[in-house]
Amino acid sequence: MNLKSCKASLAIAAAVMSGLFATSCALFGDSSIPAPEPFFTLKDGSQAKLYTLKNDKGMSVQISDFGGVIYKLNVPDKNGKVQDVILGFSTPQGYENPGCYFGALIGRYANRIGKGSFELDGKTIQIKKNENDKNTLHGGDCYAYRLWDAKQTDDDELELTLTSPDGDAGFPGNLKVKAVYELDDDNELKITMTAKTDATTAVNLTSHGYFNLSGHKSGPINDHDIYIYSDSYQECDKENIPTGNLIKVAGTPYDFRKFTSFGDAIKKNPNGYDNSFIVKGKFGELRRMASARSRTTGIRMDVFSNDAAVQFYSAGGLNNTAGKDNASYQKFGAFCFEPQRYVDSVNHPEYPTSILKPGEKYKQEIVLKFSISK
Repeated sequence: MNLKSCKASLAIAAAVMSGLFATSCALFGDSSIPAPEPFFTLKDGSQAKLYTLKNDKGMSVQISDFGGVIYKLNVPDKNGKVQDVILGFSTPQGYENPGCYFGALIGRYANRIGKGSFELDGKTIQIKKNENDKNTLHGGDCYAYRLWDAKQTDDDELELTLTSPDGDAGFPGNLKVKAVYELDDDNELKITMTAKTDATTAVNLTSHGYFNLSGHKSGPINDHDIYIYSDSYQECDKENIPTGNLIKVAGTPYDFRKFTSFGDAIKKNPNGYDNSFIVKGKFGELRRMASARSRTTGIRMDVFSNDAAVQFYSAGGLNNTAGKDNASYQKFGAFCFEPQRYVDSVNHPEYPTSILKPGEKYKQEIVLKFSISK
Protein backbone atom coordinates (compact mmCIF):
# COMPACT_ATOMS: atom_id res chain seq x y z
CA MET A 1 0.00 0.00 0.00
CA ASN A 2 1.42 3.40 -0.97
CA LEU A 3 1.53 6.39 1.40
CA LYS A 4 -1.49 8.07 -0.19
CA SER A 5 -3.60 4.92 0.21
CA CYS A 6 -2.41 4.50 3.79
CA LYS A 7 -3.43 8.06 4.69
CA ALA A 8 -6.82 7.53 3.08
CA SER A 9 -7.37 4.32 5.07
CA LEU A 10 -6.42 6.04 8.33
CA ALA A 11 -8.79 8.90 7.57
CA ILE A 12 -11.65 6.46 6.92
CA ALA A 13 -10.87 4.59 10.15
CA ALA A 14 -10.78 7.86 12.12
CA ALA A 15 -14.12 8.92 10.68
CA VAL A 16 -15.66 5.57 11.58
CA MET A 17 -14.33 5.77 15.15
CA SER A 18 -15.55 9.35 15.48
CA GLY A 19 -18.98 8.30 14.29
CA LEU A 20 -19.06 5.40 16.73
CA PHE A 21 -18.03 7.74 19.58
CA ALA A 22 -20.70 10.27 18.66
CA THR A 23 -23.31 7.52 18.45
CA SER A 24 -22.21 6.14 21.82
CA CYS A 25 -22.48 9.60 23.44
CA ALA A 26 -25.88 10.14 21.91
CA LEU A 27 -27.13 6.79 23.16
CA PHE A 28 -25.53 6.67 26.58
CA GLY A 29 -24.56 10.30 27.36
CA ASP A 30 -21.18 11.69 28.37
CA SER A 31 -19.85 9.28 30.98
CA SER A 32 -17.85 12.08 32.66
CA ILE A 33 -21.08 13.77 33.76
CA PRO A 34 -22.57 12.26 36.93
CA ALA A 35 -26.12 11.08 36.40
CA PRO A 36 -28.70 13.12 38.36
CA GLU A 37 -29.99 11.48 41.53
CA PRO A 38 -33.64 11.32 42.61
CA PHE A 39 -34.23 13.94 45.31
CA PHE A 40 -37.92 13.74 46.23
CA THR A 41 -41.39 13.46 44.75
CA LEU A 42 -43.35 16.69 44.79
CA LYS A 43 -46.95 16.93 45.96
CA ASP A 44 -48.08 17.07 42.33
CA GLY A 45 -46.24 13.82 41.57
CA SER A 46 -43.33 15.30 39.61
CA GLN A 47 -39.78 14.31 40.47
CA ALA A 48 -37.10 16.66 41.80
CA LYS A 49 -33.50 15.67 41.12
CA LEU A 50 -30.02 16.42 42.42
CA TYR A 51 -27.12 17.34 40.14
CA THR A 52 -23.47 17.12 41.23
CA LEU A 53 -20.68 19.50 40.25
CA LYS A 54 -17.08 18.80 41.25
CA ASN A 55 -13.58 20.07 40.65
CA ASP A 56 -10.04 18.75 40.95
CA LYS A 57 -9.44 20.36 44.36
CA GLY A 58 -11.78 18.14 46.38
CA MET A 59 -14.71 20.54 46.33
CA SER A 60 -18.18 19.47 45.21
CA VAL A 61 -21.71 20.86 45.25
CA GLN A 62 -25.14 19.28 44.87
CA ILE A 63 -27.88 21.40 43.33
CA SER A 64 -31.54 20.54 42.83
CA ASP A 65 -33.74 21.49 39.92
CA PHE A 66 -36.34 22.23 42.59
CA GLY A 67 -35.85 25.88 43.52
CA GLY A 68 -32.24 25.84 42.36
CA VAL A 69 -31.48 24.69 45.90
CA ILE A 70 -27.82 24.24 46.84
CA TYR A 71 -28.29 21.10 48.92
CA LYS A 72 -24.68 20.27 49.78
CA LEU A 73 -21.53 22.35 49.52
CA ASN A 74 -18.45 20.32 50.38
CA VAL A 75 -15.24 22.28 50.99
CA PRO A 76 -11.86 21.02 52.32
CA ASP A 77 -10.80 22.70 55.58
CA LYS A 78 -7.30 23.61 56.81
CA ASN A 79 -6.65 19.96 57.74
CA GLY A 80 -7.94 18.57 54.45
CA LYS A 81 -11.19 17.36 56.02
CA VAL A 82 -14.22 18.00 53.84
CA GLN A 83 -16.93 20.12 55.49
CA ASP A 84 -20.49 20.56 54.23
CA VAL A 85 -20.88 24.30 54.85
CA ILE A 86 -24.49 24.92 53.78
CA LEU A 87 -27.61 24.26 55.87
CA GLY A 88 -30.53 22.20 54.60
CA PHE A 89 -33.80 20.61 55.66
CA SER A 90 -33.90 17.28 57.49
CA THR A 91 -35.99 15.74 54.69
CA PRO A 92 -36.09 16.81 51.03
CA GLN A 93 -39.83 17.38 51.28
CA GLY A 94 -39.05 20.29 53.60
CA TYR A 95 -37.98 22.34 50.61
CA GLU A 96 -41.54 22.33 49.30
CA ASN A 97 -42.92 23.99 52.43
CA PRO A 98 -42.50 27.80 52.63
CA GLY A 99 -40.10 28.77 55.39
CA CYS A 100 -36.37 29.26 55.52
CA TYR A 101 -35.55 29.34 51.78
CA PHE A 102 -32.52 27.16 52.54
CA GLY A 103 -30.04 27.46 49.66
CA ALA A 104 -32.70 28.44 47.08
CA LEU A 105 -32.99 30.88 44.19
CA ILE A 106 -35.18 33.87 45.01
CA GLY A 107 -37.47 35.69 42.56
CA ARG A 108 -39.27 37.41 41.02
CA TYR A 109 -38.28 39.97 43.61
CA ALA A 110 -35.87 39.27 46.48
CA ASN A 111 -36.50 40.83 49.89
CA ARG A 112 -39.46 43.06 50.73
CA ILE A 113 -41.83 45.31 48.83
CA GLY A 114 -43.74 47.63 51.16
CA LYS A 115 -47.53 47.09 51.14
CA GLY A 116 -47.05 44.68 48.24
CA SER A 117 -47.47 47.41 45.66
CA PHE A 118 -45.57 49.86 43.45
CA GLU A 119 -46.17 52.27 40.58
CA LEU A 120 -45.19 51.23 37.07
CA ASP A 121 -45.87 53.27 33.94
CA GLY A 122 -48.58 55.22 35.75
CA LYS A 123 -50.35 52.14 37.07
CA THR A 124 -50.45 50.64 40.56
CA ILE A 125 -49.14 47.09 40.52
CA GLN A 126 -50.57 45.03 43.38
CA ILE A 127 -48.73 41.83 44.13
CA LYS A 128 -49.31 39.01 46.56
CA LYS A 129 -48.77 39.90 50.21
CA ASN A 130 -47.21 37.01 52.08
CA GLU A 131 -45.74 38.64 55.18
CA ASN A 132 -48.30 39.37 57.90
CA ASP A 133 -50.75 40.22 55.11
CA LYS A 134 -49.00 43.60 54.89
CA ASN A 135 -45.95 43.29 52.69
CA THR A 136 -44.44 41.06 50.02
CA LEU A 137 -41.37 38.95 50.83
CA HIS A 138 -39.27 37.28 48.12
CA GLY A 139 -41.84 37.84 45.39
CA GLY A 140 -44.93 36.45 47.07
CA ASP A 141 -44.91 33.13 45.18
CA CYS A 142 -41.18 32.53 45.29
CA TYR A 143 -39.17 30.73 42.61
CA ALA A 144 -37.69 28.73 45.50
CA TYR A 145 -40.78 26.51 45.27
CA ARG A 146 -40.74 25.84 41.52
CA LEU A 147 -39.39 22.92 39.53
CA TRP A 148 -36.92 24.34 37.01
CA ASP A 149 -35.81 22.78 33.73
CA ALA A 150 -32.26 21.45 34.11
CA LYS A 151 -29.45 20.74 31.67
CA GLN A 152 -26.01 19.55 32.72
CA THR A 153 -23.45 19.63 29.91
CA ASP A 154 -20.30 19.06 31.96
CA ASP A 155 -19.27 17.85 35.40
CA ASP A 156 -18.67 21.43 36.53
CA GLU A 157 -21.66 23.29 35.05
CA LEU A 158 -25.45 23.18 35.42
CA GLU A 159 -28.06 25.31 33.67
CA LEU A 160 -31.54 25.88 35.07
CA THR A 161 -34.34 27.69 33.25
CA LEU A 162 -37.79 28.85 34.30
CA THR A 163 -40.66 30.75 32.69
CA SER A 164 -42.60 32.98 35.08
CA PRO A 165 -45.92 33.84 33.39
CA ASP A 166 -47.53 37.25 33.05
CA GLY A 167 -49.46 37.95 36.26
CA ASP A 168 -47.32 35.60 38.36
CA ALA A 169 -48.02 36.74 41.96
CA GLY A 170 -49.25 39.96 40.32
CA PHE A 171 -46.08 40.88 38.42
CA PRO A 172 -46.58 41.90 34.78
CA GLY A 173 -44.76 40.29 31.87
CA ASN A 174 -43.73 36.80 30.85
CA LEU A 175 -40.26 36.49 32.37
CA LYS A 176 -37.74 33.94 31.10
CA VAL A 177 -35.10 33.25 33.73
CA LYS A 178 -31.84 31.32 33.46
CA ALA A 179 -29.44 30.40 36.26
CA VAL A 180 -26.06 28.89 35.43
CA TYR A 181 -23.93 27.29 38.16
CA GLU A 182 -20.20 26.77 37.49
CA LEU A 183 -17.58 25.28 39.80
CA ASP A 184 -13.95 25.92 38.82
CA ASP A 185 -10.60 24.65 40.07
CA ASP A 186 -10.01 27.84 42.05
CA ASN A 187 -12.81 26.71 44.38
CA GLU A 188 -15.18 29.34 43.04
CA LEU A 189 -18.87 28.60 42.69
CA LYS A 190 -20.28 31.04 40.15
CA ILE A 191 -24.01 31.69 39.83
CA THR A 192 -25.03 33.75 36.81
CA MET A 193 -28.70 34.74 36.60
CA THR A 194 -30.20 36.32 33.50
CA ALA A 195 -33.75 37.29 32.60
CA LYS A 196 -35.76 38.74 29.71
CA THR A 197 -39.33 40.03 29.68
CA ASP A 198 -42.01 40.85 27.10
CA ALA A 199 -43.51 43.64 29.26
CA THR A 200 -42.04 46.16 31.67
CA THR A 201 -41.70 44.54 35.07
CA ALA A 202 -39.66 44.43 38.29
CA VAL A 203 -36.84 41.88 38.72
CA ASN A 204 -34.51 41.31 41.66
CA LEU A 205 -32.99 37.83 41.92
CA THR A 206 -30.58 36.29 44.42
CA SER A 207 -29.36 33.04 45.96
CA HIS A 208 -30.27 32.43 49.61
CA GLY A 209 -27.66 30.11 51.08
CA TYR A 210 -27.40 29.65 54.86
CA PHE A 211 -23.67 29.12 55.52
CA ASN A 212 -21.70 27.82 58.46
CA LEU A 213 -18.01 27.54 57.60
CA SER A 214 -17.33 25.31 60.60
CA GLY A 215 -19.73 22.74 59.17
CA HIS A 216 -23.48 23.01 58.81
CA LYS A 217 -24.23 21.22 62.10
CA SER A 218 -21.58 22.90 64.26
CA GLY A 219 -23.89 25.33 66.08
CA PRO A 220 -23.85 29.14 66.47
CA ILE A 221 -21.28 31.00 64.37
CA ASN A 222 -19.54 32.74 67.29
CA ASP A 223 -16.24 31.36 65.93
CA HIS A 224 -16.74 33.29 62.66
CA ASP A 225 -15.36 36.66 61.61
CA ILE A 226 -17.49 38.85 59.32
CA TYR A 227 -16.37 41.53 56.84
CA ILE A 228 -18.81 43.68 54.80
CA TYR A 229 -17.47 46.15 52.25
CA SER A 230 -19.97 48.87 53.09
CA ASP A 231 -20.04 52.33 54.67
CA SER A 232 -23.84 52.49 55.10
CA TYR A 233 -26.98 50.41 55.46
CA GLN A 234 -30.69 50.97 54.85
CA GLU A 235 -32.68 52.20 57.81
CA CYS A 236 -35.91 50.20 58.16
CA ASP A 237 -39.08 50.44 60.21
CA LYS A 238 -40.36 47.74 62.56
CA GLU A 239 -41.66 45.74 59.57
CA ASN A 240 -38.23 45.84 57.87
CA ILE A 241 -39.46 48.26 55.20
CA PRO A 242 -36.91 51.00 54.34
CA THR A 243 -37.57 54.55 55.51
CA GLY A 244 -35.49 55.93 52.66
CA ASN A 245 -32.59 56.91 54.94
CA LEU A 246 -29.10 55.46 54.61
CA ILE A 247 -27.25 55.19 57.93
CA LYS A 248 -23.46 55.38 58.22
CA VAL A 249 -22.04 52.26 59.87
CA ALA A 250 -19.21 54.09 61.67
CA GLY A 251 -19.58 53.87 65.43
CA THR A 252 -22.50 51.41 65.26
CA PRO A 253 -22.90 47.64 65.73
CA TYR A 254 -23.25 47.50 61.91
CA ASP A 255 -19.62 48.40 61.23
CA PHE A 256 -17.99 45.37 59.60
CA ARG A 257 -15.37 47.28 57.59
CA LYS A 258 -12.72 44.98 59.01
CA PHE A 259 -12.95 41.36 60.11
CA THR A 260 -15.13 41.41 63.22
CA SER A 261 -15.91 38.51 65.54
CA PHE A 262 -19.57 37.60 65.18
CA GLY A 263 -19.57 36.58 68.85
CA ASP A 264 -18.52 40.12 69.81
CA ALA A 265 -20.92 41.75 67.33
CA ILE A 266 -23.94 39.87 68.64
CA LYS A 267 -23.22 41.09 72.18
CA LYS A 268 -23.67 44.65 70.86
CA ASN A 269 -26.75 43.72 68.82
CA PRO A 270 -28.50 40.84 70.62
CA ASN A 271 -31.40 40.73 68.15
CA GLY A 272 -29.05 39.81 65.33
CA TYR A 273 -28.83 41.12 61.79
CA ASP A 274 -31.23 41.25 58.86
CA ASN A 275 -29.98 44.34 57.07
CA SER A 276 -29.25 45.61 53.58
CA PHE A 277 -25.72 47.00 53.29
CA ILE A 278 -24.85 49.36 50.43
CA VAL A 279 -21.69 47.96 48.84
CA LYS A 280 -18.76 50.14 47.87
CA GLY A 281 -17.85 50.42 44.21
CA LYS A 282 -19.82 50.77 41.01
CA PHE A 283 -23.17 49.07 40.58
CA GLY A 284 -22.93 46.74 37.59
CA GLU A 285 -19.27 45.85 38.12
CA LEU A 286 -18.18 42.59 39.75
CA ARG A 287 -16.57 43.37 43.10
CA ARG A 288 -16.09 41.91 46.57
CA MET A 289 -19.17 42.45 48.75
CA ALA A 290 -18.62 40.46 51.92
CA SER A 291 -16.36 37.86 53.49
CA ALA A 292 -16.55 35.39 56.35
CA ARG A 293 -14.07 32.99 57.90
CA SER A 294 -14.17 30.27 60.52
CA ARG A 295 -11.43 30.28 63.12
CA THR A 296 -12.20 26.59 63.74
CA THR A 297 -11.83 25.13 60.22
CA GLY A 298 -9.86 27.95 58.57
CA ILE A 299 -12.39 28.03 55.72
CA ARG A 300 -12.93 31.49 54.24
CA MET A 301 -15.71 32.53 51.85
CA ASP A 302 -15.57 35.73 49.80
CA VAL A 303 -18.73 36.88 48.03
CA PHE A 304 -18.45 38.87 44.80
CA SER A 305 -21.31 40.35 42.79
CA ASN A 306 -22.16 43.05 40.28
CA ASP A 307 -25.28 44.09 42.23
CA ALA A 308 -25.88 47.13 44.42
CA ALA A 309 -26.27 45.79 47.96
CA VAL A 310 -25.91 42.70 50.11
CA GLN A 311 -28.40 41.48 52.71
CA PHE A 312 -26.66 40.16 55.81
CA TYR A 313 -28.93 37.82 57.76
CA SER A 314 -27.63 36.11 60.89
CA ALA A 315 -30.31 33.39 60.96
CA GLY A 316 -32.09 34.62 64.06
CA GLY A 317 -35.19 32.72 62.94
CA LEU A 318 -33.61 29.31 63.48
CA ASN A 319 -34.98 27.63 66.60
CA ASN A 320 -34.07 23.97 66.98
CA THR A 321 -34.84 23.65 63.27
CA ALA A 322 -34.47 20.05 62.08
CA GLY A 323 -31.63 19.88 59.56
CA LYS A 324 -29.58 17.49 57.45
CA ASP A 325 -27.65 14.65 59.09
CA ASN A 326 -29.85 14.81 62.21
CA ALA A 327 -28.69 18.34 62.91
CA SER A 328 -30.64 20.74 65.11
CA TYR A 329 -30.05 24.27 63.83
CA GLN A 330 -29.87 26.88 66.56
CA LYS A 331 -30.44 30.63 66.55
CA PHE A 332 -27.46 32.33 64.86
CA GLY A 333 -26.36 28.94 63.54
CA ALA A 334 -25.60 30.36 60.09
CA PHE A 335 -25.18 33.54 58.09
CA CYS A 336 -26.60 34.64 54.74
CA PHE A 337 -24.96 37.05 52.29
CA GLU A 338 -27.55 37.79 49.59
CA PRO A 339 -26.42 40.14 46.77
CA GLN A 340 -29.41 42.08 45.41
CA ARG A 341 -30.88 45.53 44.75
CA TYR A 342 -31.74 47.88 47.62
CA VAL A 343 -34.74 46.66 49.59
CA ASP A 344 -38.04 48.02 48.20
CA SER A 345 -36.19 49.77 45.39
CA VAL A 346 -39.36 49.71 43.24
CA ASN A 347 -40.80 52.35 45.58
CA HIS A 348 -37.65 54.49 45.67
CA PRO A 349 -36.71 55.99 42.29
CA GLU A 350 -33.50 57.35 43.82
CA TYR A 351 -32.20 53.77 44.27
CA PRO A 352 -30.52 51.71 41.52
CA THR A 353 -33.34 50.47 39.30
CA SER A 354 -34.89 47.04 39.45
CA ILE A 355 -37.16 47.72 36.46
CA LEU A 356 -36.63 45.56 33.37
CA LYS A 357 -38.06 46.50 29.98
CA PRO A 358 -38.57 44.46 26.80
CA GLY A 359 -35.36 44.28 24.80
CA GLU A 360 -33.22 44.65 27.92
CA LYS A 361 -31.33 41.85 29.66
CA TYR A 362 -31.14 41.45 33.41
CA LYS A 363 -27.84 39.93 34.51
CA GLN A 364 -26.67 39.23 38.01
CA GLU A 365 -23.40 37.53 38.88
CA ILE A 366 -22.59 35.94 42.22
CA VAL A 367 -19.23 34.34 42.97
CA LEU A 368 -18.61 32.35 46.16
CA LYS A 369 -14.85 31.93 46.47
CA PHE A 370 -13.58 29.45 49.06
CA SER A 371 -10.04 29.40 50.45
CA ILE A 372 -8.09 28.73 53.63
CA SER A 373 -7.66 31.80 55.79
CA LYS A 374 -4.04 32.81 56.40
